[in-house]
Amino acid sequence: MARQVSQRERWRFIVCLTHTLSSSTLGRYGSIVYLALGQGGQLLESAGVLYHGCVASYEVRGERDDGIFEPGERIEIQKLVLTNTGGMTMPSGAEIRIHSPDSSILFDEFTQPLPFFLQPGKVFLFPFWVSFTCI
Repeated sequence: MARQVSQRERWRFIVCLTHTLSSSTLGRYGSIVYLALGQGGQLLESAGVLYHGCVASYEVRGERDDGIFEPGERIEIQKLVLTNTGGMTMPSGAEIRIHSPDSSILFDEFTQPLPFFLQPGKVFLFPFWVSFTCI
């Protein structure tokens, strides 16, 4: 069950654990259900899997645009596409963080909030680019 929600609604996520008693000695069978509740406690959405942001694609270009990143060259990350591969709507304000795990390319971590709700299976092209210097 999913519905469109306004930007003003705040979501609260609750995890519900369910189980079924069994006469088996193997234990109980169960499941997890995630609930998104509005400010008034009304159910907005429920699913067995949370939202999950996944970077689907992006472009990296150097200022020389020759495919080789030289020390001191300015590099840009652009056309970053985010996909919600989870089972619930990704809330507005969820953040994407860009950082460098490689010590040969250093730049300050960059954080960009999602400007709206992103439904499961939908994609969003971020309208920005990140620029940094290769060392």
